[in-house]
Amino acid sequence: MNLRNSFSSQLESVEAQLQAAFKPVKPSREFVKTVEHRIKFSSPAVAIRRASNTNTLLIILGSVLSALVLIVTVSRALYYLMGKSSSQV
Repeated sequence: MNLRNSFSSQLESVEAQLQAAFKPVKPSREFVKTVEHRIKFSSPAVAIRRASNTNTLLIILGSVLSALVLIVTVSRALYYLMGKSSSQV
């Protein structure tokens, strides 16, 4: 029972410290209006441009990985063929 009371008091102490450290912040009304305006009136081209960049990056990443797999496969095939031909001679 004493252990439970000790743990409970320690937990309350930690919670009090966290409440003191993380007080809520109220943004200024001007900041909220600016952000709201940017969200409401942003052009769809911005979202499309971001999606396009993401698609381009994914295509480039896929191409690089495919080329890497192709290079590794060809090099393993050449190594295997060279190893077989030299052991037959």
